[in-house]
Amino acid sequence: MISKRIKLSFYGFCLVILALFATEHLTKHHYPSLKPSIFIKFVGDFLENIFTEIGHHLAYFSSFYTYIKLEDLYDTFLNLINPVIEIVGSPVSLLKGYLEVSLEYKYPFLVVLGTITLIGLCYLVYKKKDNLLSKIRRFQTKN
Repeated sequence: MISKRIKLSFYGFCLVILALFATEHLTKHHYPSLKPSIFIKFVGDFLENIFTEIGHHLAYFSSFYTYIKLEDLYDTFLNLINPVIEIVGSPVSLLKGYLEVSLEYKYPFLVVLGTITLIGLCYLVYKKKDNLLSKIRRFQTKN
């Protein structure tokens, strides 16, 4: 069901159109400078100019893709991704440097054994409940 407000709006619109038509017809011969079509054309031309300018500015604003050289886009991607890969992969350099130095010795397995010994000692120092480090900390807090 059509609401009362919509019906009134439709009737009002029809009344305005009828009044414009009647005014245009009556002023056509007697008062040509007072025709409503002159004002309507002025508003139409004005809005057309405004929207044309808005379209021009929108096109200028949207032309940022023309400044991007698409053929260089892959090179730009590589310039950014290569340093990131180097940063992420830099811990691998630890193993590389370790192997380079350990292979300089006559018995490289002794270097590996020394590394295992150092890791074990660090584990004992830090995981023991009453380790040397905690005793030093307690001694420093008492003083």
